[in-house]
Amino acid sequence: MSILSFLFPEKCLFCGRVISAKEYAEQGCCSNCMEAEFVRTNIEAKEMEILPKVLALYCPFVYTDKVKDTLIRYKFQGENWLANPLSILLDRYLQACDGYAYCDYITAVPISSERMAERGYNQSAIIAGKLSHYTGIPYKQFMTRMDSAGTSQTGKMNRLERLNSTRFKLQGDIVLQEKPGILLVDDILTTGSTLNECTEILLNMGAGFVKTAVIASGRRDIGGVCA
Repeated sequence: MSILSFLFPEKCLFCGRVISAKEYAEQGCCSNCMEAEFVRTNIEAKEMEILPKVLALYCPFVYTDKVKDTLIRYKFQGENWLANPLSILLDRYLQACDGYAYCDYITAVPISSERMAERGYNQSAIIAGKLSHYTGIPYKQFMTRMDSAGTSQTGKMNRLERLNSTRFKLQGDIVLQEKPGILLVDDILTTGSTLNECTEILLNMGAGFVKTAVIASGRRDIGGVCA
């Protein structure tokens, strides 16, 4: 064990237990948490009524308990170091589901300029960039967000307002000629409106298909889906 590993040991992102460097590199959390009920297992493909234009959804965790606490810390409390173990976990899940297959680009759901100024980072874009680094699939930010910081998914909008809102646009005049496959990354799936809007924009831009990957969802009608 190196001196740095002794002084600054790796810890499970969910429960905080000290874990080995190997365990951290391979799964980002301890084995106990990997076996907990908030990890999706026995994944079966199924049609997704809330995401009609999405080719596949990859969702390794249920948004509850330790996962919820961890994502709140990452998204709202400035603990952006959590991007590394979260991206390791999502990457392992995507690899297991063959989720990267035929994807030519990785992109992320954008956040507004107000949110960027408040947080200093786009939590989904950081994870998408790390997935790009792991795989060699190019990362490109195709879209920008038009709404203000006060109208986020976790803000004051009700479900109907979220479903009927138009919050995103292309970042410049982009037209894709070869109908590439795109993997769209977000942190949490709630109503599905965000992924639907972004998927429609990417398809209209010329994407051949859009797959989506999120860290977690609290929806009872959505299981992890493998293409």
